[in-house]
Amino acid sequence: GVAHQCYHGFIKAVQEGNIQWESRTYPYPGTPITQRFSHSACYYDANQSMYVFGGCTQSSCNAAFNDLWRLDLNSKEWIRPLASGSYPSPKAGATLVVYKDLLVLFGGWTRPSPYPLHQPERFFDEIHTYSPSKNWWNCIVTTHGPPPMAGHSSCVIDDKMIVFGGSLGSRQMSNDVWVLDLEQWAWSKPNISGPTPHPRGGQSQIIIDDETILILGGCGGPNAV
Repeated sequence: GVAHQCYHGFIKAVQEGNIQWESRTYPYPGTPITQRFSHSACYYDANQSMYVFGGCTQSSCNAAFNDLWRLDLNSKEWIRPLASGSYPSPKAGATLVVYKDLLVLFGGWTRPSPYPLHQPERFFDEIHTYSPSKNWWNCIVTTHGPPPMAGHSSCVIDDKMIVFGGSLGSRQMSNDVWVLDLEQWAWSKPNISGPTPHPRGGQSQIIIDDETILILGGCGGPNAV
């Protein structure tokens, strides 16, 4: 598949020392996605596509989207699935991960409407799943979970989604770890030993192996691993 080809191409480029950026410009089939930032994205292997949800515009009010887009990595075509079900709120700064045949969307924030003035930003603790095969959004109701947050990082190990950090609003950052059981849809907050990372948001989080997660960067803490 595409992921297998890209992986081996990347490894070869690393070994030969010739890693290069490549700019893909249109025309390609379909209508391209609109400009945005702070969106969430993931790769779904079953149809060899990248899915993108939400994000903000570059307008003065930074209006948020709740649209879903799919980039077919074979044809390079952008497709906007017009899904049914319980659609997520417009938001940016959420995380989107793959679990089995579902995409799992968590958290995020949106700016308030211009009027009345001086309203705070709204943060979310919503969980939604999207089924690419059914083209269907579903809202998952949980209890005893983390506070509303955005700019956190997430990844999936086995049947658990691991969430770290994030912005809680009012310039407050978190360094908590939360675990969502993706079979039972139940949250837990594990007791973790060792040096605790500084509170932060906007960091990157990747899986090294089944027992190790790497956290890098973020705002609100030092740029450190």
